[in-house]
Amino acid sequence: MKTPFKIYNEEKTHSSDVKDILNDVDAEVLINLIPVGSCEATHFYAQAALDSNCAFANCIPEFIASNRDWSRKFEDKTLPVAGDDIKSQIGATILHRNLIKLCLDRGVEVTETYQLNLGGNTDFLNMTVENRLKTKRISKTEAVTSLVPYKVPTRIGPSDYVPFLKDKKICYIFVQGRKFGNQPIALTAKLEVEDSPNSA
Repeated sequence: MKTPFKIYNEEKTHSSDVKDILNDVDAEVLINLIPVGSCEATHFYAQAALDSNCAFANCIPEFIASNRDWSRKFEDKTLPVAGDDIKSQIGATILHRNLIKLCLDRGVEVTETYQLNLGGNTDFLNMTVENRLKTKRISKTEAVTSLVPYKVPTRIGPSDYVPFLKDKKICYIFVQGRKFGNQPIALTAKLEVEDSPNSA
């Protein structure tokens, strides 16, 4: 897993080094955009932001802004903290949310839904390690299920790494429900985007 990624020397790198760099460049905001599942590294950079009096924009689904303890640390220093995760301009999550909202607005009882994402960049390679996906699955699933006032069987998240797709991301969304007269309805959607610039 480490092959395509540059790994810093854990024995020689300390948060004080990052703090010094942030102070040297008079940084006002530290943007955390590192691989999904980098919990320890996210905490490392969040602490470095605090130590150097920088705002912190957390662009991955590791919970900092939404964590009471971390958000309090930033609040105590009157520093902004934003996150957690980044939304694409037109991405799988916003499309899925809007399809669910459309169904609910039109009186459809959603009975199950899933979202399968495929891609060929290092983000998808990284996400082949299931234990790195815990917070990603929570973040993406709650973004959709929070719209529904009842429990719905749901599966959302990265499904596979397909190297020849390179930076293309393909998403398949399925929504099933019951409409007027208890009649079944099923909706499928496919989205294709260049993944990296979609979040720019």
